[in-house]
Amino acid sequence: MTDQPELELQQLLGLVNDELTAALRIQHDETLPIKKADEREDLGRHICIEVAGRQLAIPLSAVIEAGELHLVRSLPLLPEWLAGITNIRGEIFSVVNLASFLGFNDASPASEGFFLIVRDDSLKIAITVDRVVGTRSLYRCPSADQNGKACYEEQGSEKKIALFDLNAFLSSQKLRNVATA
Repeated sequence: MTDQPELELQQLLGLVNDELTAALRIQHDETLPIKKADEREDLGRHICIEVAGRQLAIPLSAVIEAGELHLVRSLPLLPEWLAGITNIRGEIFSVVNLASFLGFNDASPASEGFFLIVRDDSLKIAITVDRVVGTRSLYRCPSADQNGKACYEEQGSEKKIALFDLNAFLSSQKLRNVATA
């Protein structure tokens, strides 16, 4: 008679173990999308900016400084997208009105707003932006038709943002022609 209660306890523990195993499998199956999210192609941290009402992302590693633009001195015979020069902590920078450079018709004057100092191996310039939105960790969008776009998670949903090709910008002939003149 003493063996029977022990057998019932063993059966009860077995049932509990089976239920826990089943619950863990369900929980594991529900977390699979999270595992897939971890397998996304990470694009790193980007600084997200707004230029003429459009949001763009620039790799944070290429940005030296961000700040409020105070004084831009215009120079004669420059293209309209080259606002002039400015002094930032004792260093002189060319100031490119990014919206105008990109051909956005609703470009704001370069003497307002904010700047980013961006660089590559051979060039360091200030670009004007309307607003610095913040920094985000971006990943490649899952669908193949999202060329030039990246994705990020915000409040439980996936958002898209345009990637600004800083290397193409800094190496563009348009910019290099003025930089070497």
